[in-house]
Formats: sequence, structure tokens, C-alpha cells
Amino acid sequence: MKKVSLALVAQFATLLGLGVAASIINVAWPFIRDNFGRTDGDLGVLLLALMFGYMGAAFLVGRLVDRYGVGLVLIAGGLIIIAGLLGWGYSPIWAALLLSVFLTGMGSGLLDTTANIYAARHFSARLTNWLHASYGLGAVVGPLLTTAVISWGRGWRLAYLMGALLQVVIWLLYLAVRQDVSMRGMTVEERPENSIPLRSVLKSPLVWLGMFYFFMYGGLEHGAGQWSFPLFTEGRGVALEPAGTWVSIYWGSLTVGRVVLGQVTAWLGSQRLLRLSHLLALLGAILLSIPSIPVLGFAGLALIGFAVAPIFPTLIQLTPQRVGRKAAATAVGFQVGVTSLGIALLPGLAGILIDRISLEVVGPFLIVVALICLAVNERMSAQSAVELK
Repeated sequence: MKKVSLALVAQFATLLGLGVAASIINVAWPFIRDNFGRTDGDLGVLLLALMFGYMGAAFLVGRLVDRYGVGLVLIAGGLIIIAGLLGWGYSPIWAALLLSVFLTGMGSGLLDTTANIYAARHFSARLTNWLHASYGLGAVVGPLLTTAVISWGRGWRLAYLMGALLQVVIWLLYLAVRQDVSMRGMTVEERPENSIPLRSVLKSPLVWLGMFYFFMYGGLEHGAGQWSFPLFTEGRGVALEPAGTWVSIYWGSLTVGRVVLGQVTAWLGSQRLLRLSHLLALLGAILLSIPSIPVLGFAGLALIGFAVAPIFPTLIQLTPQRVGRKAAATAVGFQVGVTSLGIALLPGLAGILIDRISLEVVGPFLIVVALICLAVNERMSAQSAVELK
């Protein structure tokens, strides 16, 4: 029982650490931009480096977990992300920072996808939502930590060094549970010798539809988290501390949403919950688009976080049911991988639009992305119903 509990703690710690690492940039970016003499459009370059590392790892994780087990993949991913975060803290030039970002993405891809594969195999919908709530908790800490160290005059780099220290602690936990986590609880049909070829997985229309959805979802969740701080501070004149606090509230509302909405999945049903979540996210994006009443923008940002909260874990948990258990590990790896692509490309596209138009393009941009997510989710639901008949 103790060993199972440690294995569970390892998965939760993984998502917590990733949340901290990923959200530091939500507050740090304007300072990173000025430090290296870049523009807002260059955020897209940075996120592309992150995405290439993340996707390269995520697409391989399904096979790596099957061959080496969850424990060894977590250990490798932990070492890589520690190196990447240290690079954020010490890189003297832009090129060195991009290399560090790439390593951070690679480590994140290994850790995130492995935890999601483990969750898809072993966790209920409610526990999966709780797992992803730990990511949201980490994402609350990241902006608060960064706001604090910058306000104290210590600079944005210290936040990344503290994130690296947290990853060292989590890595020590991986060492303690490596034998407990690896291959535990896998059914006969899930074992490596019975996994199906990649070509067969990619023949499923639902796999491709799911990949497109996760691409758009990554842009929605992280676009709101990334651009709200510059929108509030540089676009609407909000002071640093309250703006940073509202970014943390965004991630906090996502955490609360995963806990609260995860509880209602059993009686509301996954499909109804997903539909409600998308509609509320759309409403939040509309409120964020209203510049004349600041409180509406704050409320809209918080509503987006609360609304999107159950979407990612619910769809991950549904993956084995939709594509089959043999294909689930590979499908989850692809879905998580293209999420990173959306996280890189869509906020990066928003940055280009901001350079050419203004920061007020953020709200309308999120409205469009939310509408696309709603439409694709409805299509996936209909396609799943047809294939299950």
C-alpha cells in the first residue's frame, strides 16, 4: 500500500513541478524580452524551441514507457528538465537561452506524457482531474514566485533557478519509486509485445481529430495564461503586483475547476461536462475582450481558467475508450505532443498580431480559438458515438 501511494505521489509531483516551470514565463516574459532586446513576436521563437523539444520527446514516450517502464522515463526526463531550467537561469545570450528552452521542452515532454499515460491506464476520471489539478497548483505558484522575486529586485532568473531546485527534489522521489511505478498494473493486452503498429494507430480518424483538438486547446489554455499579464500591465495600465496576482488566479481557477468539476463528471457525464466547459470558456473570452471595465477582464480570465479545467484530463481519460487500450499509449503521446505545438504556435501567432495591431487583439483571438475548440469537440463526440455503435 505504501509503495502504491509513493507511485501516486510521484505522478502528482510531476504535474506540480511542470506547472511551476511552465508558468514562470507568464510573468517573466516582458523582462526576458527586454533583457535580450527582443520583441513580443519573438515569444513565438522561444515557444517553438520549447515545442520542438516537447514534441520530439512526447511522440516517443509511448514506446519508451512500453520498453523501459514509467520509472526510468521519469528519471531521464527529470535530469533533462533540471538542465534546461538551470540554463534559463544562467544563459548569457539568446541562442543559449533557446537551447535551454529546448531541453526544458524535452524534459517536460517526457514527464508530462509519461504521467498522462500512467493516468489513462490506472486512474478514474475523477482522479485524473485531481492529477491535473496539481499542475494548476504549480501554475499558481509560478507567477506568484516570479512576481515576488522581481518585486524584491532579484530578477527573473532566480525564479527559474528555484524551479530547478524543485525539480531536483522531485527527481529524488523518482529514484525512490522507480521499481514500483514501472509496468505496474498493466494488463496483458497493454504490454509491449501486444501494442499495435504506429501506422495502424494513425489510421483512426478520431486520433487525427483528437490531435487537432489538442493543438487548439493548447493555444486556448496557454494563450490566456501567457498574454493576460502584458495585456493588463502594458495594455490596460494595471500595476505589476495585481496583474501577476490575476495570472495566478487564472491558474488557481483552473486548479479549483479540476477539483470541483471533476467531482460532477459521474452524474453530469463527460460529454455534457465538456460542452458546458467550452461554452463557459467562450463567455470568459468575451468578457476578457472588454477593455473599458477592468473587473470584467479579470473575471473573464478567471472564468476561462475554471471552464477549461476539466477538458484536458477528461479527454485524456477517454482516450483508451475511444481508440482502444492497445493504441492508447501512442495516442496519448501524440495528443500531448500536439498540445505543445498549439502552446507554441498559437500564442506565438498572437504575439505577431500584437506587434502589428495591439495587445487588445488577445481577447478576440481567444474567442476564435474557443469557438474552434467547441466545434471540434462536438465533432469528436459525434464521431465517437458513431464508432461505438
